[in-house]
Amino acid sequence: GAEPGTGGVAGAEHRAERCMLITRQFILQCESGAVVPGAPLPHGSSFPGRLIVLDVMPPPQSKMKRFRVVSNSNALVRSVREHVARELDAPPRRIRLLIGGCELSHDNRLLRDTRIPAEATTTTMQVMIAAVDFGAMVREGG
Repeated sequence: GAEPGTGGVAGAEHRAERCMLITRQFILQCESGAVVPGAPLPHGSSFPGRLIVLDVMPPPQSKMKRFRVVSNSNALVRSVREHVARELDAPPRRIRLLIGGCELSHDNRLLRDTRIPAEATTTTMQVMIAAVDFGAMVREGG
């Protein structure tokens, strides 16, 4: 026989509630793969994007020569910042990235959504190392 509560309005409400729970669980699973809240969902990387070569100009105090970072237009600014930080042996939160005089300050943005010209294959990026930790400034209300 049929289970109690599976017919009529009560049954429909029960099925709708169950669908909502399953959907919520699915969304949480998809978002758990994101780097940070608000980051593009994993399906964003399924678009091919394009190759971007960043010609990095380190700050003068680093005494390093220019170097290149090869990335993709679908990469997050955060991943470029972390790559540059490793090269410069500095904390990522102190790395400031500038392209054409404008700072790439939103780590959750894709490179294709920044000021990198759409047709450019190689773009010059200036890097600065801040004296203070930007993360601490934000936490302290600065």
